Amino acid sequence: MASAEVESTSAWLESHYQVLGRLGGGAYGSVFASKRKTKFFHAKTEACKVMDSRNANLCDHEGKIMRKLHGLEGVVSLHKAHKDSECTCLVMELCASDLMAALGTELTPYHVPTLANHFRHLVQTVQAMHRLEVVHRDLKPENILVTKKGELKLADFGVAVDCSSRPRGSPLRIQGEVGTRRYWAPEIVSGGGYDEKVDVFALGLILYFMLEMKRPFDGFDPHGECFFEERRLVFEQSPKAAQDLIMKMTEKDPWRRITLEAALKHPWLQRRKHFDFVITHIV
Repeated sequence: MASAEVESTSAWLESHYQVLGRLGGGAYGSVFASKRKTKFFHAKTEACKVMDSRNANLCDHEGKIMRKLHGLEGVVSLHKAHKDSECTCLVMELCASDLMAALGTELTPYHVPTLANHFRHLVQTVQAMHRLEVVHRDLKPENILVTKKGELKLADFGVAVDCSSRPRGSPLRIQGEVGTRRYWAPEIVSGGGYDEKVDVFALGLILYFMLEMKRPFDGFDPHGECFFEERRLVFEQSPKAAQDLIMKMTEKDPWRRITLEAALKHPWLQRRKHFDFVITHIV
């Protein structure tokens, strides 16, 4: 049975911040829009993720990963971390929406660079993250946030892994079935371990979502026994060149899957002009 969503704030948060409302959350905690209580300057609204003491290790881990990625332009900024006997809080940059909501609703258009440029910047961010030896493992539209300026930023590093501690020169072999099954690469369930290429696979599915405006593998049950054998992508409106890039990024064999460096050189991401497309934003 699924765990009930955790909806409560904390005494620390309410004593230091004005809580404006709940933005979302799940079984492990909740995220609140909050403003720091201060008399000396105008406080900006921030996103405060609150986890109770039972999940303190998860929050500590996410904070550690975010601090390592601090300074990457395409990653949500961590402003402050707090831990006490009651809870752990991460105070972060507040964004307007997530990619799922922004592309799934008809809101006021905010004119930004083309979708291809957005995706290129997203790939560059993941590439920079991999160079720091961090693998996200849960890339999906809900974990990509959209700022009021229309910029895309990676978020939710709860199951990300820092691979920098492995012996120098040794192959990367990550274990563990974590993240969201719909966006899993096949090697995650193979039992032989996997590497950063699982993020490449998920990015290909995110591009599919951005172009087709629907979830990948719609009509297939992610929890079904034959999901990984039977699932396939159905294209209805994506340009042929973009379809080619998506198929290369979602190649079943990780050794044949395109690298992020090669993806950035793909003709569809090299073109200067693309079809007119804007990402909506929340006013």
